[in-house]
Amino acid sequence: MSSDNFNYKKLLPRANAPVLVRAQQKDTLFEDELAQRLSRLLKPNPRNTTTRGTGIQPPSPSLVARAIHLCATVAVGGRTLGDEYVGTTLVSGKRWLYVLLELVLCYLHTANNVSLLNTVLLLHRSLFYWTGQYRSLSLRLAAVEYANTSMSTAATTNTYPLLGILCAAEGLRECIALYSGNKKPKYSTSTAIDSTRLDNTQLQIQQYTQNTCRYEFLGSCPLCMDIMVHPCAAQCGHAFCWNCAHEWANRNNSIIPKCPVCRAPFPQRELVVLR
Repeated sequence: MSSDNFNYKKLLPRANAPVLVRAQQKDTLFEDELAQRLSRLLKPNPRNTTTRGTGIQPPSPSLVARAIHLCATVAVGGRTLGDEYVGTTLVSGKRWLYVLLELVLCYLHTANNVSLLNTVLLLHRSLFYWTGQYRSLSLRLAAVEYANTSMSTAATTNTYPLLGILCAAEGLRECIALYSGNKKPKYSTSTAIDSTRLDNTQLQIQQYTQNTCRYEFLGSCPLCMDIMVHPCAAQCGHAFCWNCAHEWANRNNSIIPKCPVCRAPFPQRELVVLR
């Protein structure tokens, strides 16, 4: 099998950086549209009270869209929409390992937003722009290579190595920022004054938070299941986002809207803004 892959790779030219970038852009457009449809599909129903208070957060629509796209194409031996659009095909590497690593990195990037991971991905992007191979870290770890099956022979522009240099410079700057941020500065009078001001600011924020949270609306909004924006309270005491509360009242067909949590009267004019 290795000899077949070797001969196949020699018969087809290797896909260069511009082709791989166009394929990734096409995949991103499709996955973004799929993620928007999934977000509307996975959005919790405000009238459904069975999932409230369980603490279960729905998965990220972008991660689900990425998983559906890769599992339906690459994992079963096919090509993504971007690969079909530009005419590239996978000629080597482990498909399932690439899919697994891609989903893990996508989850870490979207869920935790790790600064070190972002720096590593930025440095890897600079390496891709410079060499034209392995557009993502998961492709490099799985040794996945792409060949160009289209007959067009577009010339490679010279701007990608320049982009690689710029990305490398930005990655080094972030590495220096991370290193300097982890180092503890020496104690001095100026740092003591700054720390005192910071402590006072944090104390004021804590006092303000405690004063504004006396209605127990620290949790998510029961309607949008997200952090409350401009919270308000109804007569029954339940708190919601200001926009969510008015949208719920306008969407209710009854003369007097009902609270989506306890079904108590929910008139719009009785909503109280929590400050």
